[in-house]
Amino acid sequence: MFGDGVFTSVKVENGRLLHWDRHCERVTAQCEALHIQPPDIKQSKVEELIERNGAEQGVWKLKIVITGGIDSRLSLPTRTYGTYLVTLEKYEMPEGKAKLCRYPYPIESPASSLKTLAYLPRLMVKQYALERGFDDAVVCSSEGWVLESAFSNLYWEEGGAVFTPMSTLPLLAGTYLTSIDHLKEERITYEQLKEKQAVFICNAMGSRLSEII
Repeated sequence: MFGDGVFTSVKVENGRLLHWDRHCERVTAQCEALHIQPPDIKQSKVEELIERNGAEQGVWKLKIVITGGIDSRLSLPTRTYGTYLVTLEKYEMPEGKAKLCRYPYPIESPASSLKTLAYLPRLMVKQYALERGFDDAVVCSSEGWVLESAFSNLYWEEGGAVFTPMSTLPLLAGTYLTSIDHLKEERITYEQLKEKQAVFICNAMGSRLSEII
């Protein structure tokens, strides 16, 4: 009911778990932020799941979901996790440029930096874009700073350098960003972003060149 829990999505490429350690570190830290004692996530067990499902060829999305249990208190006490679920599905990266518009409402909360199970606002962002003929929408803060899209981070190239919105802003810094060398952070408005020649959306499954409308 309250979205009490966290999840992470891991790219599986030809049977190999990409950035596995980073995902485990983040999901553990985010459990602790919600006072959930996380499960022992064993890589060997996950690899067995991959083998049993014949996911040793191609690209697959593996999702780890951890809930906070069924404690009846309307608070977040320290507690053992409730449900620990791992799912696996075939994945195909969309082709071509992603067309992005601007989402007209700011989305900010104390949980903005957490990948919780309360993702309804992000679904609303995605639906807003799709209903208007776009692939995704850029979310900005109440002060007008670019944050992210519905389910992806943003980065752009300029002058031989790569930039992304400041991690101190109310956004979720994804694991893909940690794979970019010498990544710089800055505050940028939507109008400034539209002027950049090479803008990308990215998440654990990869990155995609985008067109800002």
